[in-house]
Formats: sequence, C-alpha cells, structure tokens
Amino acid sequence: MVIIFAGLAYILGWSNILSVKEINFSGTPQSDLIAKQLSASVPGLRVGEPMARLNLPAISKGISAISWIEKSSISRNWLTGKINISLVPRTPVAAIDSGEGQVKYLDAAGFEFTEPVAISGLAQVSLRSQDSSSRLAASQFISQMPDDLLAAMRTLLVGGAEPIVMTSDLTGKALTINWGNSNSAAELSAKVRVLRTLISLPENQKITHLDLSNLRSPVVK
Repeated sequence: MVIIFAGLAYILGWSNILSVKEINFSGTPQSDLIAKQLSASVPGLRVGEPMARLNLPAISKGISAISWIEKSSISRNWLTGKINISLVPRTPVAAIDSGEGQVKYLDAAGFEFTEPVAISGLAQVSLRSQDSSSRLAASQFISQMPDDLLAAMRTLLVGGAEPIVMTSDLTGKALTINWGNSNSAAELSAKVRVLRTLISLPENQKITHLDLSNLRSPVVK
C-alpha cells in the first residue's frame, strides 16, 4: 500500500505524465505581457510543471497585483494538461495626471491603475488631492456626464472641499463651469438641463463663466 501511495505521489507531483501542456489566457489581447509578468512573480506557472504542484492561490495573487486587471478565474484540466486563465480588464473612464510623469487611469469605481497600452479619447482629469474620495468623485461625475459635454471638455478639476470645475468649448469659446460639490445622478442631470437651457439663450452667447452650484439661482458671466 505504501508503495502504491508513493507511486501516485510521484506521478502527481513529479512525473510529466500529468503536467502542464498548455497555458491559455482569454479576455485581453495582452496575453504575452500577462504571461511575462506572471512568470516573474509565479515561477511555477510554466509548461512542463506537474499539475498537482500548481499553486492556484499564488497565481491569483500574482494576477491581482496587475493593476489593470479587475477580475480573474483559473481552471485546470487534469486530462488535457491545459490551464485556462480568464481575465477581465478594468474599463477606464478617465485619464489623470499622476504628477509622476506617468499617465494613469480611473475606472467607474474610482480605482486608479496603469495600462500597458496608452488609451486616447478619454476625459482628462486633474485631482486636487490624491485620495480615494477625490478619485471616486471624478469617476462618478464623468460616468454620468453626457457624451457631447465630455467631448467638449478640456479640463476637469476635482477633489477636496472645493467644487468640481470644468473648462469647455461647448459654446465654441472657452467656458468655465462650476458644478458645485453636490452632484448625485439626479442633481447632475438637472444641472445639465439648466446648462443647455442657459447657453441656448441669445443673451448668453458671449458668457465665459457659468455657476451651477445652486440650481435655484445659476449665475452667468
């Protein structure tokens, strides 16, 4: 009996009978980069490694250290020797200036991360303070903003106790918009409606500043 168990242990843990034959990544075109990063942090993830010796928690931990990956799942097929790693990349809603000479991105939950490939066409945000509440406020604001206003936006200043301030060329000229501090989905929707109404009025064709912090008494200059 001891010999049988020893033989099984050898087959599972040391022989190449039940070894990794193939490692597949799905969910991202950056599979080569992922494989390279994981090979550095999880040396055991390689073709030829006995299936029983794969440390799946260590692989998951290695993936979680890659900031632009939001979720992952790992499965192994003992018969075929295939390891399947399914990845869900984060979806950026804005680019921020980290102040470190490196472009970083925000997802809808306010999580800050880097990307292996630069992404263009995103809203550009400056944060007054590098804290989670400022990042979340920026992400939520942008996620709720209509596409045409985002396309016209040139800068967005968010964070701290100060109001959210946007500069825009929505009117064909530089327009500074003070959105205030309170910007729930309902409040922001109402402010957008007021904005559209105000800039459509003939007497407001030359305004350069618009304060929407108090919807009951918006101010144009």
